[in-house]
Amino acid sequence: MSVKGREIDVSTAIVAFVIAAIAALAVWRAREFSVFGSIFPIATGLVLLLASLGVFVRCLMAGTSARERSIRNLAGLQKSLALVAVLIAWAVSLQWAGFVAPSWVGFVAIALISDGRLPTLRRSVLYGVVGLVVVVGLQLLFQQVLNVRLP
Repeated sequence: MSVKGREIDVSTAIVAFVIAAIAALAVWRAREFSVFGSIFPIATGLVLLLASLGVFVRCLMAGTSARERSIRNLAGLQKSLALVAVLIAWAVSLQWAGFVAPSWVGFVAIALISDGRLPTLRRSVLYGVVGLVVVVGLQLLFQQVLNVRLP
């Protein structure tokens, strides 16, 4: 597909649209929460919505050669679909597994997928330790400081 003679990265645009739809759903569902409990999902959903719309616009404006696009599309599509799968698995598992375990696994998975390099043991352990500190820190922040009950 092309606009003004430039090829559009359709697969990335589709993933951006899907993520924007998920973000809009998160903002919509946040209405069911308390006033303070809805702050985080609304803020996160709006940031995700704006970022995915930015990626969508960038896809419409950027032109690439056929060879460059075919290489990038395959890797980009696989990475994007893997990231979407991790986020969906994280959201679904929150209800039955609580916050810490799914969030930690999701953090490590997203870090390894987004890195773009082959994972090494050292890098995986580093992501695991950093992820544990971030997730436990967020749980403490929400439960102790903000008095927001997490699953």
